[in-house]
Amino acid sequence: MVTRAEGAEPRYHVEMFHSVLPPEPPVTPARLAEETLLAVRVQDYAVRGVMELDITYSGAAIGKKGERNACASIAIAVDAESGMVLAPEVTDATVAAGDALAKVFLKAIQVSRTLPKEVRVRSQRFKDSLTPLMDSFGVTVRVASRLPASDEARAHLLGFLGGGFGSR
Repeated sequence: MVTRAEGAEPRYHVEMFHSVLPPEPPVTPARLAEETLLAVRVQDYAVRGVMELDITYSGAAIGKKGERNACASIAIAVDAESGMVLAPEVTDATVAAGDALAKVFLKAIQVSRTLPKEVRVRSQRFKDSLTPLMDSFGVTVRVASRLPASDEARAHLLGFLGGGFGSR
């Protein structure tokens, strides 16, 4: 911290201190309506493959004119082998990331009519949020440092959105 000392000549007093960050809030499990989960659980889907779940924030502004804008949050489910985007979901950044990822996971199951053997996510926080849901389906969740299919899909999507989308 720098403070100015009183006197004829400008002098400054420099004081060093260590700031302490507050602890991160605990991860809340993804929440979905029970009837939504039941509709998927009663189906007899084939089990195969790996799905990548990811979320990114775009520069696209959400909000009405004269209101404070929020950025768009884009959650995607991508088949790791084929690179096919199964279920994109655009929300505002106030929706919990775990909830958005859980929603695209269920949509992807319904669209592809398959249940993945494994789901890969980018961070431990996403894994912690999704583990109860994935356990209920018997799906393994892993943290991966790279999500190649998701990264490619995200690059194409953000390139598309960057082409003038969201300007007012």
